[in-house]
Amino acid sequence: MKTSPMPRAAILAFIALLRDPITGYDWDYERDVPNGNDAKERFENLGKRLLKEIATRLKLTDAKITWNPGGPAVSGDLYLEATGLYINFSQTALGFDWGFMYRYKDGGNRWMKWDELRHLDRLTETFANRPK
Repeated sequence: MKTSPMPRAAILAFIALLRDPITGYDWDYERDVPNGNDAKERFENLGKRLLKEIATRLKLTDAKITWNPGGPAVSGDLYLEATGLYINFSQTALGFDWGFMYRYKDGGNRWMKWDELRHLDRLTETFANRPK
């Protein structure tokens, strides 16, 4: 997975995006068209870039990144799947502080705060030390 390093400003923009609900409900009912709320699209694009950055830092040659847009009431789901590691970015109904889910091959869901993405070196070190 070849990519240029993700700028810190883009990482911070992704985290800031998650502080408000991300839905597809922004609709102009008079004209029956979307109002141009691009939060869901920005969530997809920035989230994919961030997962690619994590995969690159970890040298995950088999990493697969998947996007499920879901319906209008949700942010959608982004997944990174690689040997021994699974990361899921989605905005839960539990609020911003709950964070994102990840799991190692040994099973068991684990959660990490969104703000941990500010420290990609530390975060990728945590993932690099996962059970192999």
